[in-house]
Amino acid sequence: MDYANYAKKVISSYGQPVKCNSGAAYKAFVQSLRYKNKLFLAGNITKLGYDSQTHYLYIGPANMPVNSGDFIDVDGVGYTVVRSDKICVADKPVYYWAILKRNYTA
Repeated sequence: MDYANYAKKVISSYGQPVKCNSGAAYKAFVQSLRYKNKLFLAGNITKLGYDSQTHYLYIGPANMPVNSGDFIDVDGVGYTVVRSDKICVADKPVYYWAILKRNYTA
């Protein structure tokens, strides 16, 4: 099974439009991080799901690397990449995972 192509297909089909600081537009998943036990003490419900207004999970295609300090724009809301990692299977990149912090709202 070619995991990279499968991940790319899922992300491009179901992800939401994002822009990175280089100006490239593509699709990725961005969702508010949730507590493991799903107990939400404060926050709001948004288009991205429960919003703790702190940190967000990013899953993006393997051909669009993200690094700490990069900026991601999702529907007019800006995020900074706090930490990122390339996820590989058998040394082949499958997707990028990152933690984002909200910066601004357009």
